[in-house]
Amino acid sequence: MPRLIRISSVAMAAALCGAAAFAHPHAYVDAALALVTDGAGRLVAVQVDWAYGGADSREILGSRGYLEDGVVTPEELEALATREIDWAVVPGDLAAEQAGRALELGPIAEPVALWENERITLRHVRRLAAPLDPAAGPVLLKVYDPGFYTAYSLDGAELAGPDEACAVSLEPADLDEAGRRLGEALEAMGLPTAEAGPEDPFPEVGEYFADTVKLDCRP
Repeated sequence: MPRLIRISSVAMAAALCGAAAFAHPHAYVDAALALVTDGAGRLVAVQVDWAYGGADSREILGSRGYLEDGVVTPEELEALATREIDWAVVPGDLAAEQAGRALELGPIAEPVALWENERITLRHVRRLAAPLDPAAGPVLLKVYDPGFYTAYSLDGAELAGPDEACAVSLEPADLDEAGRRLGEALEAMGLPTAEAGPEDPFPEVGEYFADTVKLDCRP
């Protein structure tokens, strides 16, 4: 289940913008980040977890013939992560920037599927082209779907390993501002209200609802 803060953001947007707000999001995912540094303050990669709710997890497994006996085997989890999903076409839904410059992240790599507490977590890694110079400023990261089809709830962000040069902090999204900007975008596009559906055009507002992770390794 998504966190209360994400439920509240959707409910608030619906109240501000009318029924059209319910056209999105359609999926809720709990995300977590583990920031991989080289031990000297330079970010080299980000490990990303996407944890799906119980109903979505059962759908993911059941649609592939798993869970028929109520058990998910290690072999099935490996097949799900490495063969059943075409990661080349999966949006990464992760953005990073430093000193106002967008950072290029590599494709989804090292996918792993985990089954815990009746939920599927899909874990993967996104690498940077080169280690970042910490003197250039903090790195800011956000997990979001631009079109807001998926609403991500950021459950945590931490260093993947010890690095005394670095500190990680989290700035929650301004949900009041996000709701206002969503309302303006919907009005500007003249979207339908009660008839709005998943295939209808929708403004790219996902970033407004995203928390910001700050990695500061400046000397």
